Amino acid sequence: MSEPAKIRCSLCKKKFSTEGALAHHARDVHKKRAREAKPVLIAPPQDDDDDDGMVSLFAAQRAAENAEKAKRLAEADVTGWKQNTLFHFTRVVDGTRIDWWPSTAKAMVDGRMFYGGERVRQAFQRLGLFTGAAS
Repeated sequence: MSEPAKIRCSLCKKKFSTEGALAHHARDVHKKRAREAKPVLIAPPQDDDDDDGMVSLFAAQRAAENAEKAKRLAEADVTGWKQNTLFHFTRVVDGTRIDWWPSTAKAMVDGRMFYGGERVRQAFQRLGLFTGAAS
């Protein structure tokens, strides 16, 4: 199976997959004007099909999810936590390591993952961290 055409001859607009093929073409076909033949990149075809609105639906879902994550991160009380990255915090309580990702409402306590705001809140309450919103 041949490669798809990536470049075009600037003199005759014929398509080629490599610059070497274009150089041979220019030498053999255009002869005296071979040095004038320059590769012109062919832009890949744009897919304007929106798949029945699914692209815009997914974009809207992604935007809503990102807004929710930003809200959770802004509301998180990170006092006493060591910030490892923008989204990851750690803390050691009575020898128990706790990793917390407030933006995605996840926590890991001694290797056990807790998903969702309520489960994370319950895990933190059992450790006596805080009784407020832990998301």
